[in-house]
Amino acid sequence: MRIASTQYHTTMNTSLQMASFKVEQLMQQIATGERLLVPSDDPIASVRLGRLAREQAALDQYRDNIGALGGRLRHSEVLLDSMSRDMLQMRDLQIWAADGTNTSEDVRAIATQLISLRDSIFATANTRDQEGRYLFSGTASNTASITHDPAAAPGARYSFTGNTDLQQVVVGNGITQAANVPLDEMAAFLNQLDLTIQDFQTPGVTVNDPAVRARLKATTDLLDTTFNSVSSRIARIGGALTTLDSQDTSLAEREPVQRPRRARAGQARLRRGRRAPCRLHHRAAGHAEGLRQGVGAFAVQRALIDRSPMQVNTLPALRSTGGNERASGTALAIGRPAAGATAPAAAVPGAASARPLRATTGEAAKSASAFSPWDGERHGQVAAAQMAKAYLGQLSAGLHTLKSGYSENLADPATAHQREGELASARQGLQTLWRQRAAATSAAIDPQLQYQGHGAARQAFRIRGIDAAALSQGAREVLSIGLPSNLAGPLTVTIDPEQGVNSNLRRLDHALRTADVRVHIDDRGEPVFSAPEATWDKVQDRITIKGEGHRFADGVPQRVRTHTEAPALPAALYEQAPVEPHEIRGALQRVIHALDRVGFTQAQVAGALALASAEASAASAEIPAESVERAAQAFLARTQSMRFETYADVAPALAGVNRARVMALLG
Repeated sequence: MRIASTQYHTTMNTSLQMASFKVEQLMQQIATGERLLVPSDDPIASVRLGRLAREQAALDQYRDNIGALGGRLRHSEVLLDSMSRDMLQMRDLQIWAADGTNTSEDVRAIATQLISLRDSIFATANTRDQEGRYLFSGTASNTASITHDPAAAPGARYSFTGNTDLQQVVVGNGITQAANVPLDEMAAFLNQLDLTIQDFQTPGVTVNDPAVRARLKATTDLLDTTFNSVSSRIARIGGALTTLDSQDTSLAEREPVQRPRRARAGQARLRRGRRAPCRLHHRAAGHAEGLRQGVGAFAVQRALIDRSPMQVNTLPALRSTGGNERASGTALAIGRPAAGATAPAAAVPGAASARPLRATTGEAAKSASAFSPWDGERHGQVAAAQMAKAYLGQLSAGLHTLKSGYSENLADPATAHQREGELASARQGLQTLWRQRAAATSAAIDPQLQYQGHGAARQAFRIRGIDAAALSQGAREVLSIGLPSNLAGPLTVTIDPEQGVNSNLRRLDHALRTADVRVHIDDRGEPVFSAPEATWDKVQDRITIKGEGHRFADGVPQRVRTHTEAPALPAALYEQAPVEPHEIRGALQRVIHALDRVGFTQAQVAGALALASAEASAASAEIPAESVERAAQAFLARTQSMRFETYADVAPALAGVNRARVMALLG
């Protein structure tokens, strides 16, 4: 059967028009980053997306509520903890005042301290949030929790003016959580304390007076009751925070689309991780995805039209979240060879070995800080941060269990035995967790619970004889320091007090860093040394120093004692089971301090993960010029033979070219 020229051209025109329409639609999808431009493109998908958008909006609102509520409860927890500290100090003063050997001057001095603590508790109880609302006034947040009337008689000056109603916040479908904790019993305690302070300020007062002693005992008893009430509120806040964390995790797992928290699901994104959907199959390149996922199609088209070097065309960035590539927002820069030039044989893929033309990630991408899947070091840092986050979460959960149990033991000592099994299990779990710290975090968290990064945990220690006084006083001395990890021999450091502590520490740090031992100054201005935790057993008590007889003895180098810094979680936290009330209070304070430390480290880890996420999002793989040139040469070499198969191959790239121009190109 013969094919007429007219039929041939009609078929080609129809194919070109259809390809032109599809390319135009695909280019619009690339420009907008959306597959569904109008609901009629896919009505069923549009309805589903609308439903997902509503669900996503509800989940986002719940999680926003959880975030705001968690911040408020943590703030309240800190304030209540401050109150409990003040009350513990107040109790110590009252017990001290009960000593019958105190003179009236001693008692008046104690009264002065009690006044300061009373005013501190009063101010804390009336704390406001950033919007000016009182935290402990119940639902009457515009009214002070406790008011003070100086004109009233002692014992009636303080009154609770808030209410005990709870502010409920919706944190899930049918789930609410109280956002406040009222302090209605605090006014009675302050009034009772005011009476005791009045007694102590009376001239010639003696605590041996039965009336004074009886009032002091009543104040101490009421203080214990109020302290237990505050502790129980702290425990409830701890339980609420744990519930909120669990609820937030549950909501995150229920999100319709797994994506960063603030991303909405209002539009259908391109399939395959927002990869460019325009598959301009260039069989000249061996059924490639197009030159750089089809982004270069427009450049190819323009070059064939103009017969001029193809320029770099800036197109919307294409980001692949599901693959191993990230394309920048720049299309391929393809150049046409000079007239008569032939493409190098190595640059033209054969028909039998046809393969996709993909631009590879090279040194240029690394120089641009691209977050490449080949970057093992950076991936190790991210993995260590994720391990540290999980570890700190387990540590925090165990500490919260102890905190809740100890607080409940103080509030209800009669039922303390019922919680002993749970507390013992929590202590055992904390002990096991602490021993596994290095392995569980990939050595990213040191004994002081400082996040150091992948494999960078260091053991902090002090060297006896090297302190701020030794570095700032005495005669000039040359020290010879021997370290087991330094194979080059002893290190020489000159200590010159006239140069100051900082100068001497810099010299020490510069000399010791060759053996991977560093020096820094702590908050008290004292030098602190550190060595890698993995090699600490080779350094501990094996450092030798020889001096000139001023700070260290001359002659044979002597070993010096190294004192490690106290860990963030002391052994008493998980090895001792407090029984007496004062022991429980001490243990509770240690737990609260450890929780503060854990919270700080969690913020460090979260910052590291956020930075890694930002780098990954901003990174882009640059296309090396060599890959671009090879792609261009392969394409142009393929089009040298103007046959029907070749024409069909390049037809999508020729979309939008009129018939006359095509005929001119065909010669």
